[in-house]
Amino acid sequence: IFLLHKNQNREERPTEKQDIAALVTEAETAAPKLVLTQPRKNDRKKSDPSVISEDTAINGEVVSKGSLDIRGSIIGNVTKGDIVISGSVEGNISGENIDLKACKITGDLAAEGTIKIGKDTEIVGSMISKEIFVDGKVSGNISSSADAYFRQGAFVIGSVTTNMIAIERGGVICGEVT
Repeated sequence: IFLLHKNQNREERPTEKQDIAALVTEAETAAPKLVLTQPRKNDRKKSDPSVISEDTAINGEVVSKGSLDIRGSIIGNVTKGDIVISGSVEGNISGENIDLKACKITGDLAAEGTIKIGKDTEIVGSMISKEIFVDGKVSGNISSSADAYFRQGAFVIGSVTTNMIAIERGGVICGEVT
């Protein structure tokens, strides 16, 4: 594993974060919305997600106030809560934590906590998060305010900005690392 710590004196790049935030805000106002809410506390455990099944396709924005498990396909933005995706999304995704499992995403990702990109996942778009784990293919820039981990299956075409980076043998980054 290769570790690189960001020099504390280097200038941050807030313009990338602002650009993605502006894209998400702009897209949120344009598409129709599907709002999913979790039942009251007594009706369901807090950890149970709302599920969009494999045979479901949604054209429009999806907003969940709780956890969301997307196994189907969505054309539109996905926002709020913890998000797990094993289907496909064409649109921007923002939430608390994002976990991508063998899926295809075309759009930008923004998470307050962690983004996990699993094996057999393909992303075309940039991402911003506190912590990022990559074990799939990414075509876009990656910005992590804390740590970025690239496993042996990681293949990234784009720049990486982070405070600390770890790259396993076999992990590939084709771009600038700062």
